[in-house]
Amino acid sequence: DPTCGTGTFLVPILRDRVRRLRADRAETATAADIQELLNDVVGIDINPIAVTAARVNYVTVLGELLSRGTVTLPVWRADSIIIPDASPIQGDLSDGRLAHRPWQRLSTSLSEPFPVPPALATAERMAVLRTLLEAAMEEKDAARSEEGFASGLEAEYGPGGRHDVGASGNDWDDIREVALELHDRIRKLRDKERNGVWARIIENSFAPVFAGRFDVVLGNPPWLTWTKMPTEWREATRLVWTRYGLWRVPASGGRGPRSLASTDLATLVFAVALDRYAKPGGTVGLLMPRAIVSADPGNRAFRQFRLRPDPRDGGPLGDIVDIPFGPAHLDDWSNVKPFAPDAAN
Repeated sequence: DPTCGTGTFLVPILRDRVRRLRADRAETATAADIQELLNDVVGIDINPIAVTAARVNYVTVLGELLSRGTVTLPVWRADSIIIPDASPIQGDLSDGRLAHRPWQRLSTSLSEPFPVPPALATAERMAVLRTLLEAAMEEKDAARSEEGFASGLEAEYGPGGRHDVGASGNDWDDIREVALELHDRIRKLRDKERNGVWARIIENSFAPVFAGRFDVVLGNPPWLTWTKMPTEWREATRLVWTRYGLWRVPASGGRGPRSLASTDLATLVFAVALDRYAKPGGTVGLLMPRAIVSADPGNRAFRQFRLRPDPRDGGPLGDIVDIPFGPAHLDDWSNVKPFAPDAAN
């Protein structure tokens, strides 16, 4: 659920999965089994209070199973629409320690990006990496901090480690050196008192990049028209709208296309879900305003059932998409009015 709130849609699914796990393997289920179950029920939300509440709901459902070992609750505080850059690159000579090593570039508001080893670029591995980094930042001596981090990294992901990533020789050297460079950059920020939460910010902000793709994407995205969105966020998302061709009205009946004047944020969430979070052939099921089947302009572009940029809107964001899709089922609840009087549409 890319806008999961407190987990309204996810918690019942998790509860059902946990019930089945208890029925089948109540006494033998390990922390790894529980983590595998959790990795299938993932949520993202930008509201920190909602994310905290969702995690509490997950803990309540898991109950005594949490005593089996450490697990990561896959509910992330992040913007699921404005996805940070995480492009893989090959370091050149100017990159020092990263020279000729593959690394994932995580750009933030800082001038220098954070490097992450591609082999560790999954939500679960990033959670462990964050734990190792936070423990290392507790050490006052820089040399001991790096030594402890390197030792923990090897114990977790190195050859013969708890979660051996299958890398040895030069491949493991690449992973280790890139991770040590990440440690050093966060350490420098800590020493400059640029707060000590960068590891957690990285883990959460890039969860949408590392979370993977899913058979089913569901939820109740925010219903918010373009004119009601904050100005800064509108500017920040303009390239995302144009990425999917939702910025202009498709020409028809002699009327030429015009720029976006009003549409609904829920439509953009739907487009991002199709592009970023659903597997090919997967299902996206969202609770949408009636505007999705009746309104202009972005919604009418959406009803072409093909997401692709319009060349007149300028350069797209990232890779050029061309995503055909089709409606499988639609329920119109207008007469039921489940949210009346606040939202009867």
